[in-house]
Amino acid sequence: MDLELVLDTIKFRVALWFKNHSKGSNVDLTLLMLDVKERFVDTFDSKFRRNVVGSTYQVSELCFNMDGSTKGSPEEAGIGGVLRDSSGRILCLFSMYVGSLDAITAELYTIHKACLLISEKESIARRRITIISDSKAEIDWVKGSEFGNLHLVHLVYDIRQFLKNSDRYDIRYMPRVSNAFAYSLAKAGSSGGGVRVEWGDV
Repeated sequence: MDLELVLDTIKFRVALWFKNHSKGSNVDLTLLMLDVKERFVDTFDSKFRRNVVGSTYQVSELCFNMDGSTKGSPEEAGIGGVLRDSSGRILCLFSMYVGSLDAITAELYTIHKACLLISEKESIARRRITIISDSKAEIDWVKGSEFGNLHLVHLVYDIRQFLKNSDRYDIRYMPRVSNAFAYSLAKAGSSGGGVRVEWGDV
């Protein structure tokens, strides 16, 4: 796991702990993360940013990492993702519980949610965006490969239509070890973390 992803995971967990232990319940998690980053991280990781961030963020103007997580029996599922610009600045993050789903369905729900969030913000939707997932089979499906799971048809075709609507959008595979922060967000959702969508300055 590279330095940037380790630091992102630490920032999220520190910010989440701080939010959960604050007296007010309306603390902005994104701002907390940015504050943690500014105070404790920037002076350290700026020296490494060119090497660490380059391979992830140069694929597009914006990069939306996402993941799904399931636990227990029946499987309780959560989804999560983080949208960042080419400098690594967080523009949006989401973490939510989505009910009792298998891993494949949870992963598709994650991609679908990212597409919906992109569509909600005109300032984001007009930019070049790469969606990053660690689910290779699901990526192949939304890119046009055949699949036989009928109860997933509406999700797959919605995502296909979204990707076809603009040549600015792309989706790519990345192994989970390189997608740790998004996995932490998804895991928080599957652990009953509720529904959280936070927007930064977009």
